Amino acid sequence: MRASAFAKINLALAVFPRMADGFHPLRGIFQSVSLADTVELSAATDDVVTVSNDEAPADADNLAWKALESVRRATRTRQPMAIHLDKRIPAGAGLGGGSADAAAVLGLAGGLYGMDEEQLATLAEGLGSDVPFALRGGTCQVEGTGERLTDLEPLSGFAIAIVAVSY
Repeated sequence: MRASAFAKINLALAVFPRMADGFHPLRGIFQSVSLADTVELSAATDDVVTVSNDEAPADADNLAWKALESVRRATRTRQPMAIHLDKRIPAGAGLGGGSADAAAVLGLAGGLYGMDEEQLATLAEGLGSDVPFALRGGTCQVEGTGERLTDLEPLSGFAIAIVAVSY
């Protein structure tokens, strides 16, 4: 199974002081963009994560792997799986690449095990502030710790260029 994991940009973002649970409350407007990683999920004889470059960890620290584990816990499934990430979204660029990969895995694995959108949204909340938006995509006002999403009218009439610079 394969899915595209779309990057996002922050059109507006306010981040507030950290709460006792370690999360920062936020308020912002997020927009999906066409830049995307490709995520593949398949049955395997052993659990494995592979990444097309060194941009993300290829182990249990990978957020996509944590997403699979959350689906397996929720569905009480232990089927070995292989995740392959073809990375195009630059790591650490604020474009939500890891969160997008996690959301793609949630969608693929959740579909495989019969989970509905509400169940997947609940799992997304536990993975990180950008994951709920990455699961939904589009144009949204995002609040709380990323769990409160309000769909906004799609934006039009402009172009955005994303430039990746290596040092």
